[in-house]
Amino acid sequence: MAESTIPVELLNPGQVFACLGIVEVVDALIGDAKGAFDWSGNEKETAVKFQVAARGGDDPIEATMEFLEEANVIARVPKNSENAARWKGSWGPRPVHDELGVPFPFPDPDSPATLPATLRDQRGREIAVEYWGDATRCDNVKFWAGSGGYPGVALLRDAQRLVRDNARQHLNHPFGLSAVQPSSFRFDWRRDYIPAEAGFSPN
Repeated sequence: MAESTIPVELLNPGQVFACLGIVEVVDALIGDAKGAFDWSGNEKETAVKFQVAARGGDDPIEATMEFLEEANVIARVPKNSENAARWKGSWGPRPVHDELGVPFPFPDPDSPATLPATLRDQRGREIAVEYWGDATRCDNVKFWAGSGGYPGVALLRDAQRLVRDNARQHLNHPFGLSAVQPSSFRFDWRRDYIPAEAGFSPN
């Protein structure tokens, strides 16, 4: 198995969530992914490392960063959805219609704001990003509630543009990559306010 190790700040929720996302992406791209936080022998939280391993010989972090650089962000709508007509050109390319009979991840939303996104590279590999449309209502925690009607797909596309051509230069410290953000999911406290120093708004 190949393994990568990167620094992480455990008190930054955005970085912790990103580590969990890295494991999911690595598992989808390579397979048999495992991840762990290692703070053994470290007295400071800033010295914590995140380790991720996967089968084969490909570096898991390099594979992830390469995918994020090259993938296109695609909005999806179920067949005959009215949300396609509501889509604004300023949000990016129009949503792609799923064929009839293709299972949609959740009920067709009331607006384009919560349409699911798919990251797809030129090799046809895909990663679904759709947590904001979860309708199970298992608990009251909601980490992202939209931005004045600006869709999650558009926010994701904006974020991905910031890392294009830069991600692979930060393989040893991905969370050290920074850029001016016009909008964000507000997971990372470096971009916005820090209510209760939690990294995201508790309300």
